Amino acid sequence: MELQLQKNADTVRRLIRREAFSHLNKILQKTHPADIAYFYRFFTDHERNKLFVLLQQDVEKAAEVLVELESANAAQLLETIPPEKITQILQKMDPDDRVDIISQLTPEISDAVMQLLKKAESEEVEHLIGFGENTAGGIMTTEYLALDEELTAKEAIDVLQKSSEVEMFFYLYVVDERNHLVGVISLRQLIIKPGNTKLKNIMETDVISVRTSEDQEEVAR
Repeated sequence: MELQLQKNADTVRRLIRREAFSHLNKILQKTHPADIAYFYRFFTDHERNKLFVLLQQDVEKAAEVLVELESANAAQLLETIPPEKITQILQKMDPDDRVDIISQLTPEISDAVMQLLKKAESEEVEHLIGFGENTAGGIMTTEYLALDEELTAKEAIDVLQKSSEVEMFFYLYVVDERNHLVGVISLRQLIIKPGNTKLKNIMETDVISVRTSEDQEEVAR
């Protein structure tokens, strides 16, 4: 497998040197983002930048490749393009991946990008950027679904069906009237319980929580 990837990397390098960009673009479209990120290990800075010129034409593919790289390497590539283009690519990433890369940009570029991001997204990134990359805050995602404890199982399922923007979830958070976390419930439990059962009667109340500043190694324990 690795030998084949090495051969593919050599092919891509030759095409870059020949500036056979049309052929190269077709190869990139068929190549998995993780494999493209692997190619970068063998390229010079000049070759990496040339390849990224092509990648950025498809902002979604560019985003997928960048999240496979080390944050510092991803930031280095992004700094070769205008802030407007950087913003377009970053908006295709999950918030936690986005913040890792923004934190590696130069202050000038980072400020420009933050101003270009949508207001809601900027607030989310500013909240996360205060945490170290290896803390609970840095690895968490701010996309979640909180359900009121007074909802019935049927009402909760209705909410889920309307929440297509939220990441896939298997455990759901239950909150009280003050929006305080009071329990969790699995998706399976929600489905098998009678529709008129209130969440507060079926949720697990023994909730484990951590501070956002907690080191991720401690969180894992």
